[in-house]
Amino acid sequence: MPRLLTLCRRMPFIFRHMGRLKPINACIRGLSGSSAGIVKSPVTEALWKLREEQADITDAKSIDLSDPTHLIAKRTSESAVTIEYPFSTDEELRFRYSNAFGFIRMGIILEDLDAMAGSIAFMHADDANPATRPLVLVTASVDKIELARPILMDEDAEMYGQVTWTGSSSMEICVAMRRKADGEELLKALFIFVAREQVSGKAAKINMLQPCTDSEQGLFDGAAERAAQRKAQRCALAQGQNNAILQKREHMVNTMVQAARPFITLPALSPPGTVLMRDTLITNTLVTQPQHQNTAGRVFGGFLMRRGFELAFSCAYVFSGSRPHFYCVDEVT
Repeated sequence: MPRLLTLCRRMPFIFRHMGRLKPINACIRGLSGSSAGIVKSPVTEALWKLREEQADITDAKSIDLSDPTHLIAKRTSESAVTIEYPFSTDEELRFRYSNAFGFIRMGIILEDLDAMAGSIAFMHADDANPATRPLVLVTASVDKIELARPILMDEDAEMYGQVTWTGSSSMEICVAMRRKADGEELLKALFIFVAREQVSGKAAKINMLQPCTDSEQGLFDGAAERAAQRKAQRCALAQGQNNAILQKREHMVNTMVQAARPFITLPALSPPGTVLMRDTLITNTLVTQPQHQNTAGRVFGGFLMRRGFELAFSCAYVFSGSRPHFYCVDEVT
């Protein structure tokens, strides 16, 4: 049975794992190995707490432990997670997720997406053997994040995720949000994770995925096709077979540059409302802090996605002069 996480007014969390219920305090202190989650959203806190309960990361690099060698087949349900957002009844939760305009703060949702995908990847890669080190799981890419319709702050929602495909040392994880009342899908994202050994940093084999239903098999087949397409594109690029595509792109860029040249040399003759791309540039310089780390002690990928999204939002807001509406995030690598 998939794990179920529920938020209520004072934000305790309830996980359902194999039919057993365990309450978890939302205000996480004294974590076994890392307190990285205590400055994140309540959802990310709970997901990281669940991950740390799967393995003792304090001793992950102990010389007494070995790298995993025995692979097992796991069902999709063994690492699937669902988390609830009771926006309609929890005022504190609404405040945590509201932006300056009173709408959902998508940057925080991006952090939750990454945290959920990472926790699911960790649970699937776990071999349930206390004598082996946990694998290092790295977000290789995010294929796309699409918003079907705005997430409203007066409607309860659910975020759910599951492994949809595994290769030799990589896996695809689908994370989505839906309206709790009728299951309408609001948002969908596809994450690609790769596994590395703790000490050597080499690619590590991961557990196989065993689809158990026609729906799971369909998701597996679709993900396998996408993986094959990505591999074919990498091979074509390495062999120089994408020259035609690169030449077409370069021609398009040169055409745009030539069209803009008169606006640079003779700005007084520029049509009203013309703005050069370079004049829309805004930047942020960040020094990452200990609060920005994930459970592995590295910079949290969700933090980087949030800052990138909020910078893009600010850029669009300054350029247009009105609140921009988010539709999708293209590939993130």
